[in-house]
Amino acid sequence: SEKGVLIKSAEVLEKISKIETFITDKTGTLTFGKPKISKFVKFGSITEKQFLTYLGAAEINSNHPVAKPVVEYIKKKGIKIPSSEKPRESPGEGVEITLKGKKIAVGKIIYIKNLGAKFETFMEKEIESFSKQGFSLTAISLNKKPIGLIVFEDNLRPSAKSIVNLTKSLGAKKWIMLTGDGPVVAKKIAKDAGIDNFEANLTPREKLKFIEKFKKENPNLQIAMIGDGVNDAAALAIAD
Repeated sequence: SEKGVLIKSAEVLEKISKIETFITDKTGTLTFGKPKISKFVKFGSITEKQFLTYLGAAEINSNHPVAKPVVEYIKKKGIKIPSSEKPRESPGEGVEITLKGKKIAVGKIIYIKNLGAKFETFMEKEIESFSKQGFSLTAISLNKKPIGLIVFEDNLRPSAKSIVNLTKSLGAKKWIMLTGDGPVVAKKIAKDAGIDNFEANLTPREKLKFIEKFKKENPNLQIAMIGDGVNDAAALAIAD
């Protein structure tokens, strides 16, 4: 435990040499898990203060890793974050609040779309451009209308690719990356880490279901799950 490693049982140590498949989370595992805000992109005529006020009011109710740097940034700007009503967080996806009668939602692009927001063509182009560069994106909507993006950078750990290659040289046949990010970002990060297989846009529950299904379809394989325990604790628990 002094080295940050917890061993579930003695049996686990015996299985290590037989591991053929590694399934890994992205944020905080392959990457540092400390998202840095690169920029804010506002849509429409909303002022910066309004934008950040709405954003802060929602994100202060979230436990997602990207929420903390957002709230800290807004407070440093001297903007007071108002109290909201009816906060509801969907872990790994986003958060909804009501602020003075206005419905505000912050989260993954697909989460915001599923709540009924429609992104115009120029917005989709912005999303595609940032995604191709490897940035992670959070969107914000006001009364189901997108009002902007928060662009994050979470760098790949320098040791990630060498560790993946080392395990392959020792007999590992497959690495699979699971992430809540979109497919464009997921593809770039996986490629940079030397991982050929990935599943994108997954919620914590969907990650768990993926591992359950994979184990059922491959009963004779020893599977190792790698994660930081924030949103993937259940998935970690059922791996070999």
